[in-house]
Amino acid sequence: MSKKPMIKSVPRDQVALYQIMSELADFKAYDELVKLCDQTIAIYANDSEAYRFKAYAFFKLGKLSEAEMLINLSIQKNKNSEQAYIILALIQQEKNEPLLSIESCKKVLQLNPNHAEIYAMLGFKYLRVDSIEEAETAFKKAIELKHETHEVYTNLGLVSLWKEDNKTALHYLSKARQSVDEGRVFLPENGVMRHKVEHDYQQLQYLIERGYVKASDHVAYLDSLQEILEAYPDKNMPYSIKLNAKMIQSIAPSFCESIHIYCPEEIPGGALNPELNYQAIEEEYFDSKPEMVCIDDFLKPETLVNLRRHCVESSIWKKVYHTGYLGAMLGAGFSNPLLLQIAREIPKKMPRIFSGHRLNQAWSFKCDSHLKGITLHADFAAVNLNLWVTEQDSVLDPSKCGLIVWDKESPDNWTFSDYNSSQNKIREFLRNACAKPIRIPYKENRILMFNSTLFHETDEIKFKDQFDKRRLNITFLYGQRLLVPNY
Repeated sequence: MSKKPMIKSVPRDQVALYQIMSELADFKAYDELVKLCDQTIAIYANDSEAYRFKAYAFFKLGKLSEAEMLINLSIQKNKNSEQAYIILALIQQEKNEPLLSIESCKKVLQLNPNHAEIYAMLGFKYLRVDSIEEAETAFKKAIELKHETHEVYTNLGLVSLWKEDNKTALHYLSKARQSVDEGRVFLPENGVMRHKVEHDYQQLQYLIERGYVKASDHVAYLDSLQEILEAYPDKNMPYSIKLNAKMIQSIAPSFCESIHIYCPEEIPGGALNPELNYQAIEEEYFDSKPEMVCIDDFLKPETLVNLRRHCVESSIWKKVYHTGYLGAMLGAGFSNPLLLQIAREIPKKMPRIFSGHRLNQAWSFKCDSHLKGITLHADFAAVNLNLWVTEQDSVLDPSKCGLIVWDKESPDNWTFSDYNSSQNKIREFLRNACAKPIRIPYKENRILMFNSTLFHETDEIKFKDQFDKRRLNITFLYGQRLLVPNY
């Protein structure tokens, strides 16, 4: 990206003026953008683009009412601006007005019937209002127009899952993973997190030792990972490592691709433990304040073993979190017939809890035994199921290592960023609400089911320092209660 423009006066040339506005937006220099827009409006009172850029700046600054007023002024002055209607749709989505946001997307499509990205956006908004058929049509139209993104394929996978068409769901989720692999960019100038390097080195060794991959196919990659770790031996804190040109060349391809995936098939006769009293579990959930229930021996033994193998053996751990753990998402490799079978069977076993709640996301997190796990947050869903699959003999402190759940829900008017990542704001809220923590210890084959809007965080991690003994959790999110991020 070029340098941020220096503005001495409003350019007379409109093309140059709008280019500067666009560059300021790209640089996230929103205060400077507002100032330039005000200067422009003072000279050209009917300049719709100045109102549009100012509305965008206010939207990014979280000033939604001002942004909405300005974008409507922009539209009044130019009713044929696709970009203005897109900004209006985003503002309406952030204000939790999905039906109005849908109408704004339709305005864009009236102006440009082949706007592929808007079909994808429209599909996402239809999902928000539970218009499943309309969403599916919109997503397929986006693909027809060559907007073949990870998000589009993931959502089509979910729609197929809701229709209990697992074969089609897996097809779309596979396409989603491929789109991520093809689009994944290795950015060595930003460095690589040491815990990611160590995980991938240990996993490759693990796969070679068991004959799942050939050592001869990955000599340069394995040597480079080992060299990095030897040069940076401190494993007791997360940090980024800058790479030289030689290292970049040797690890770039394999660092992003999936070297090996273990794909478990469905379990005949069901994946969940048939001996559990699911009706009693539902009663306990509804009677608990807050809504929460802990279930042991949740999966059949063979289900647990195969699910664990998928997590340990599959090189799907591409999402890196700076506190010290890795993630694998439903549309980015964390999908297989067995996982979808579990997701499908859970609502059927407990229909009162899951009435009207569809699976909206699933993921797995793998923690480094020396570092920290997931920070304090809430999730957008209605019901959260947190499943623990690491073998019990890996847990060094059976009284901890699981989750700490606080007995207060996120306010329903908070933004996604507020409840999902604003640590100071969350902790201040919990202090003021006199919230109390509830500690649920980690246990193999235990599932913690709770109201997803309750704030929660990973407890202290004390696991054996061994690759296949790392803390693993699998999360299923059903339904929606809080605002989700803008498409």
